[in-house]
Amino acid sequence: MIGSILLGKIVRAVLGSMIGRIVLASMLGLAAIKGYGLYERNRGADQALAKVDKQAQKLTKDAVEAREAASVPGSAQRLKKSSCRDC
Repeated sequence: MIGSILLGKIVRAVLGSMIGRIVLASMLGLAAIKGYGLYERNRGADQALAKVDKQAQKLTKDAVEAREAASVPGSAQRLKKSSCRDC
């Protein structure tokens, strides 16, 4: 009860004076700018993570294809023929 009366007096004092309105408007403006900055930062982080995930999927696909090619019989001889000079 006393807290609400005190809060009511503070609100009337802030909104009743021009300086109070200016301070309140500037605080709201700063809060909006800060909120937008945090939103943009999170959006950029999400885009970076999506890019990393896409690259990881490509690398995984390439690795699976390489393993499949290596599991074919005779792949060791093909590797020796193309990469080993002394064999």
